[in-house]
Amino acid sequence: TFDLEAKRQEIMQGSTDVLNVNFYLNPEEAKNKASSFLPAQYTSQTLQGQFYTRIENTANSCYVIEEVRFTTFPTPKITSATINPVCDIDYDGNAIIDLTATNYQIENIRFSEATISYFEDTELTIQIPSENLSNYPVSNNKIIYIKAENSSTLCSASAPLELIVNLPPVFNSISTIEVCDNDTNTYDLSQ
Repeated sequence: TFDLEAKRQEIMQGSTDVLNVNFYLNPEEAKNKASSFLPAQYTSQTLQGQFYTRIENTANSCYVIEEVRFTTFPTPKITSATINPVCDIDYDGNAIIDLTATNYQIENIRFSEATISYFEDTELTIQIPSENLSNYPVSNNKIIYIKAENSSTLCSASAPLELIVNLPPVFNSISTIEVCDNDTNTYDLSQ
């Protein structure tokens, strides 16, 4: 989807003339000032193409028509992002998780062009520093976010990643077992 309203404002910015700016699919419509101009949010069905901009001075009706070429880059799509739960060893609900062990499936991107980042928040503003990726501290369970970005197009996608810390089982303490030395060097644990 192209934000043509933003492009319209960009074209008019700084002009001392009052401009009327509209976008069309072909040059004939632009020339004839057809009423079939494109909406402010235009979604193209093709990956490459062009549309035409009619820029008109409203004071004297003089206009120019400019061709605008576009290329649509596919956005990465994270189809899954998981990491194995970890076990807490001291019953405090805290553990260290290696985020580099995340299993993720990304479509529409070659891995050589993928940059993977991890974030604390849904807005993707608090990035987890790279030095913490292999020893990320987690209390109980937590959701962080993984972002895949195509390094050549800067198109990106994100997905939640649930981090789970499991507590070890609760059990009765085992007392010291005292046994006399015997011929078989064994002790019957069912006693």
